[in-house]
Amino acid sequence: MWSVVVCDDNITERERIIEYVKVFSDDKGQEIAVQGAADWPELFEKLKQAEPDVIIIAQNGVEGWTPSPMYICRPGDLSGFPI
Repeated sequence: MWSVVVCDDNITERERIIEYVKVFSDDKGQEIAVQGAADWPELFEKLKQAEPDVIIIAQNGVEGWTPSPMYICRPGDLSGFPI
């Protein structure tokens, strides 16, 4: 089973993306667990709990953190993020 997190502050858009992910996974026969996050702090809390297989970030208007540089980290290593 794949784990997916969708981060978007617009609930309508977030739910639409989540629904698309569910339809896509059904079409492909892939089981998923998908959850949403409204902002960067909520996303980071989810990352602290468990590392998802896929993170979808709708960048337009996501509140809570202004990323100036691009942050890149290895799976399981969140040391580069301002958590």
